[in-house]
Amino acid sequence: MQGLFLPEVPIDAATSLIRPCTRSVDLTISWEEGTAILFPCVPPTTARRISKRLLTSLQSYDPQVLSVEFDALFKPIDPNRSGQLEWAG
Repeated sequence: MQGLFLPEVPIDAATSLIRPCTRSVDLTISWEEGTAILFPCVPPTTARRISKRLLTSLQSYDPQVLSVEFDALFKPIDPNRSGQLEWAG
């Protein structure tokens, strides 16, 4: 699954920033020390277009392109490891 990572941007702040530019099915999750925005159910070409638009509009937040295996979202989380996932409400 393709998406963007906003390092050191808390999930609440990131959700407010990206909501006008994303679809209701896009996922916003806490990831590592920041927030990941994932674009499920779209081909990679569409995900790249969405990412490109967000990269431009979020430049001051140092956005990074992210690619995650879909099943990684469903694996058990090791509480001793960083990178815990938390769904945006």
